[in-house]
Amino acid sequence: MIWDSNVWKMELKRDITSLKRRLQQAAMPSGRGITDQVVAKIEKFAFTSAFITRKLMEAKKLSDELEGSVLPVQSFPRINAGEQIDFMNWYHLDRFYDFANPNAQQVSARDLCNLLVHSMVFSVASEEDERHVTGFLFNSDRSKDTALMEIKLEIYFEFIEGVIRDDVVHMSYNRRTGALIKSRRHTRTHARAP
Repeated sequence: MIWDSNVWKMELKRDITSLKRRLQQAAMPSGRGITDQVVAKIEKFAFTSAFITRKLMEAKKLSDELEGSVLPVQSFPRINAGEQIDFMNWYHLDRFYDFANPNAQQVSARDLCNLLVHSMVFSVASEEDERHVTGFLFNSDRSKDTALMEIKLEIYFEFIEGVIRDDVVHMSYNRRTGALIKSRRHTRTHARAP
């Protein structure tokens, strides 16, 4: 259980700031582009930020508004269903997924975190110049035989920045029903006259 969410949110803020700086350096004409080290930083950020966000959700430290958010992704359907995807061949993306027929979809914040934490496939997507990261491709051990998803990096950054800013200012819990409300909005409580 997480006691103080600010410690974790500040960690996320340091990580996202560091990664953005590294991506800016990679994109500069004098930079080395998207190196293996840059890819590793993106992988680490995606996995750790998803894990931290999921733990904040489980500890009831994020608002219902944030937890209820959905993010746009592109989904690429599975092809060659007879061929098994495993740790020896997962990176042959063109062999397993139909990039010619993407589908626009939405994924919930919780599902996104779970997919990243349990990712089977994770690959950085970039522009042809290999200096600008556009997003990343992913799926989990459970979804690998259905589709591969892509989220734009700027959308993922906005999501994590939303986690960093999110603040539960009103909470109510009914122990009998189990109903829990966690909101970032102030609500007024009106006292009843006797």
